[in-house]
Amino acid sequence: MKRYCRIISGQTILGLAMLALTMAWPVAARAADWPSRTVTIVVPFAPGGSTDITARLLAKGLADLLKQSFIVKNEGGAGGIVGTQTVIKAAPDGHTLLLTSAAIAITPHLNKLPYDPAKDLAPIGRMIENHGVILVGMSSPYKTVGSLFEAMKAKPGALTYGSAGHGSGTHLWVAGMLHKAGLNAVHVPYKGAGPAKAAAISGEVDFISDAVGAAMGQVNDKALRALAVLSKERDPFLPDVPTLAETVLPDFDFGSWLAMFAPAGTPPETVAAINKALRQALEMPETKAVIQQQGLIAAPSSPEELAAVMKADGAWYGELIKAAGLTAQ
Repeated sequence: MKRYCRIISGQTILGLAMLALTMAWPVAARAADWPSRTVTIVVPFAPGGSTDITARLLAKGLADLLKQSFIVKNEGGAGGIVGTQTVIKAAPDGHTLLLTSAAIAITPHLNKLPYDPAKDLAPIGRMIENHGVILVGMSSPYKTVGSLFEAMKAKPGALTYGSAGHGSGTHLWVAGMLHKAGLNAVHVPYKGAGPAKAAAISGEVDFISDAVGAAMGQVNDKALRALAVLSKERDPFLPDVPTLAETVLPDFDFGSWLAMFAPAGTPPETVAAINKALRQALEMPETKAVIQQQGLIAAPSSPEELAAVMKADGAWYGELIKAAGLTAQ
């Protein structure tokens, strides 16, 4: 009887072990089989911007690489909140992804969100770095960033600057610059970067900031004059344009990025598979060529690195927004 019981116990243990392995197989299979159907990349902004262009470029690269359909879905609204919610509510299986900008670190400080980006999204990796630049129209009297700063010092609050909207990166870049320099200018928000650039070209506002990649066309066409790059290092696409750090604001370093996220709860194996595929897509010759044409810089990272960047940028933006007295609108 004792021997029989030992045999049954052994079989039971073996059966339980096999059951545990069987239960684990679906998760492993989901990760190994990604993607098993069409993948939707949600862009929480309107078509045409650098985020949208990058998403469509990566979707094509991933489709060619993985032999599966990747589609881009634009869900703009509320500064990226609408599209972000769509991804957060999706199944955490890697088939609905979010490609967004550093705005994801800004919105929690300007809006009461129905979600927490740090908890409700799984970082996959940063894809792109995008430097900012201060711009004026070609008819502007300001030929250098030094002359622009002198004008603001001489006439506090007299100059105006445009942005893509209240709380946008192009708004906060200038707000951060002015705050650190102890200067004052009037903010004029527009409904997008395009109208803001048009206002600078026509002289409706004195200056604006924009991403280097987004402004390259107007700079090359001599419609806008680039006065200073906001990153600490010169931008490779505007090598002759000085930085704020080397001219009027030592140590000033402000940039943006584009990154991919999945819904929280996505298996680590799936996150790793997506990160690997994105790195490979960024290395494809066609992808590299278009990224360069757009004035963007490929800068892939690990999920952990993206999480750290989000935390650091969130703290920086939070301090800036509080110090500058910016409030949600």
